[in-house]
Amino acid sequence: MYGDSDQKLPRSEKSPIQPKSIYAITKATGEMLCNNVHLENRLEIVCFRKSVIFGEGDQSKRVVELYLSRARQGENLDVLGNKTLDFVFVKDVVRAYIRALENPVQGTFNIGSGSGTALRDLASWVKSATNSQALVVDRPPGPTDVEFYVADITRMSRELDVLPTKDVKTFVEEQVQALASISN
Repeated sequence: MYGDSDQKLPRSEKSPIQPKSIYAITKATGEMLCNNVHLENRLEIVCFRKSVIFGEGDQSKRVVELYLSRARQGENLDVLGNKTLDFVFVKDVVRAYIRALENPVQGTFNIGSGSGTALRDLASWVKSATNSQALVVDRPPGPTDVEFYVADITRMSRELDVLPTKDVKTFVEEQVQALASISN
């Protein structure tokens, strides 16, 4: 939703939004509609701007699960551009939702880890952890790809009392170990 503006990282909820894709535009539009409902009807509204989610049982083929699946099959791990993104553990996202329901909060919150991970590093970690013969292949980013995003999680930690509990590298290692123990 923030696009690739010249703003420094991490990006706060007050950073300008410059959506690059139809998906990001619909998210920004939905948030604006919610804020308008809040202003007109005095309803308490909470909007989450979630980073790239990872976690156990992800069937959506987000990038972490996609890389793990492709590495196990020996398929190339495509890195689109020089991306550095914020990855957030799914259980931390769920905790944020629960805290927002339990506490009287209002407004927009970044939900992320507050740190960036280069996709090239993620691909290398997956390849190494899985002992895969897959190749890490650099490809150009698409016209709507965001190349750099790290969330400022100050508001998430302060008002929701949610801090990241697992980083993406640890998750990759745990997933590979879990699969190895099942196979043995």
